[in-house]
Amino acid sequence: MELKKRRGNPTAGAMLCWIVVAGLACALGCGDAQRVVVVNGLSSAMSVVDLGLPPSVTDHFGGNTLGPSANRVVVRGSEAFVVNSGTFGSAQNASIQVIDLGSGALLRTIPLPDGDSPWTLAFVNDFKAYVTNWLSDSVTVINPRLSGPSAVIGRIQLPATSAPAGIVVYAGRAYTSNTGLDLSTFLYGPGTVSVIDTTTDTLIDADGNPSNGEDTPVFLSGVNPQDLDVDATGDLWVVCTGDWWSVFGSVDIVDLGSLATEATIPIGGSPGAIALGKEVALLGDGAAAQLFAVHLASRTVLNGPSNPIPLSTTPWSFVPDVVFDRQGEVAYALSFLDDRVFEMVYVNGRIKQRYQYGLEAGSGPAGLDLVY
Repeated sequence: MELKKRRGNPTAGAMLCWIVVAGLACALGCGDAQRVVVVNGLSSAMSVVDLGLPPSVTDHFGGNTLGPSANRVVVRGSEAFVVNSGTFGSAQNASIQVIDLGSGALLRTIPLPDGDSPWTLAFVNDFKAYVTNWLSDSVTVINPRLSGPSAVIGRIQLPATSAPAGIVVYAGRAYTSNTGLDLSTFLYGPGTVSVIDTTTDTLIDADGNPSNGEDTPVFLSGVNPQDLDVDATGDLWVVCTGDWWSVFGSVDIVDLGSLATEATIPIGGSPGAIALGKEVALLGDGAAAQLFAVHLASRTVLNGPSNPIPLSTTPWSFVPDVVFDRQGEVAYALSFLDDRVFEMVYVNGRIKQRYQYGLEAGSGPAGLDLVY
């Protein structure tokens, strides 16, 4: 474990430094997130960053071995729900593992169907959650309180070649970001968002025209939407990565009342993750260890590919996940090949790096969430 601080020595001066830092932390959101939970896709282990003063990192939390291709983690109460996508290529042995955040014990495992390549999870309530399946154009419905195969309680089929990735639940509906990748041609079709009624577990016809099918999604301007979030006004922000070589990143904003795309913000680069804070949206670049930023109110790009927020210069690294705390002022971002968690703050109209927390070498952090 390695922890990097801006300043400080193991002396009385260091203690004074921590007191100053504590004052700054309180000014910027003290008493909010207590820990960062990270799932590591390469080491198949969980890391926990304790944000107390002084902060600390625990690798191999609980001594658990995660399933193959740990991709995302969602914290709910005192439990962490880990989404394991399965073996690379064949997507075998995928699962949800539930880990107690107090003891580190593995509480239960929910095996998921082979070949689905589950991407992430969103809760409807304590007894129902949705898991997006990238390879099978579907959403698995689970009871997260159960263990074993009986926890899988349903399946929602999306339109062909949806290839869903992200999902968010808001006001009685779930929204999936459908990458549109056709696995027979490896070309991207139109980017879409499917809308699910969380009471009936059925698709809502976004255009209200049953003559062209009753599962029509919201069509986006961007290509390859991977992640999404809802802002304080109830608009859906969808980050579209592009096709990695000829079409580049953008953000589509969808009015959830009309289910129409009301704005498109060109970003550039290949952003793949999004988190909405109090004043800005942060986008994690899928092609480099850097962040982009968009001002929420004005919908203007503050930091794009020409002036990104750098995390590292490590070749081939990227940012697989980023999350804001619930006050929307402090964000945490991962750098996959650097094995690091970066703590960012929004101060005086700028995103600045406050700390970086080193994980065990070779961890390959893929997803994170916060404990309060």
